[in-house]
Amino acid sequence: MITFGFIVHPINLNNVYNFFPPSRIVPPFLINQILTHLPPFKLNHIKGIRSKTGKEIEGYFILCPLLSKQILELDEDFVINKVLQAGRIAEKLKVNMLGIGALAGTVGEGARKIADSLDVPITNGTTYAGCAVIESILKAAEIRNINLANSKVAIIGATNSIGKICAYTLSPRVALISLVARNQERLSDFVDKLKNNGHKNIEHAGIGVVGALGCADIVIFTTTAVEVSPKIKIENLKQGAIICDIPVPRNITLDIVKMRPDLLTIDGAAIEPPFNIRLNMETGLSPNQIYACMAETMILTFEGKFEDFSFGYEPSLKKVEEISTLANKHGFKPAFTSFGKKII
Repeated sequence: MITFGFIVHPINLNNVYNFFPPSRIVPPFLINQILTHLPPFKLNHIKGIRSKTGKEIEGYFILCPLLSKQILELDEDFVINKVLQAGRIAEKLKVNMLGIGALAGTVGEGARKIADSLDVPITNGTTYAGCAVIESILKAAEIRNINLANSKVAIIGATNSIGKICAYTLSPRVALISLVARNQERLSDFVDKLKNNGHKNIEHAGIGVVGALGCADIVIFTTTAVEVSPKIKIENLKQGAIICDIPVPRNITLDIVKMRPDLLTIDGAAIEPPFNIRLNMETGLSPNQIYACMAETMILTFEGKFEDFSFGYEPSLKKVEEISTLANKHGFKPAFTSFGKKII
């Protein structure tokens, strides 16, 4: 049987409590210490994953025991080593493809160092995530009768792979794109590259974050907003804006939606697969939904495309087209939901 591996990590303490219920009685500071010493391990084995074409595969989910906050704050070499330990488990399981989810897929130059250190091909799923975001944005704009040619877009987290895919793809279609990122040097380099390639409607909004949000008809969060700027406040969002919120934890909560019913909030990279699946772990998604990074790993495994696919900081638009075609072939599609509920 053809198999894939997928590395997950707990997003927050609630995830830890779900993975290990007895941990609820342990003080949070002690849980943090334990996680840094706990080695990765196989979490579960999922069988009967079937493509629309009829092909069947199996998957192993491997837990890298670090919280999102720890991945962001701990020494990067330590985090990379932890992810590599999880990857070694996948190698021992002799999987054909390895996916790396959430923030674990961003370390080591966007998982480039992970790819260079493992014998199994890897992907962090950002190509299909970007593809799903674009498809969802276009659908939402149609529902809201937003004329893209006259609209303004703000991308928060513009220098990661998903942000760059969105910028490259939407720039020719919209009036103006404001790009926001934490690393100003990388942001300036990306803006220069876009403009040198004919994308003239780019606004470098590294400082004017509040202004970028206030003017945007469409906002794409590819990262947690507070990581980019402490100035970002949800009340700055334009009336009637479309918000595509990808990160976990989310920027837009249910409480905010209740306060701002004018906003249309899309569940970033939630995907509906062509099969019923029970992952036996808390994902924050509705039943029978998976994240785009998981979906991309499965799609590549179904296709037998066992090569390093999504990694590094520079996305491939050719791969965006390719994964879109393969997703349709195997029956995957964006869920197009808001907090798990169908928008239409």
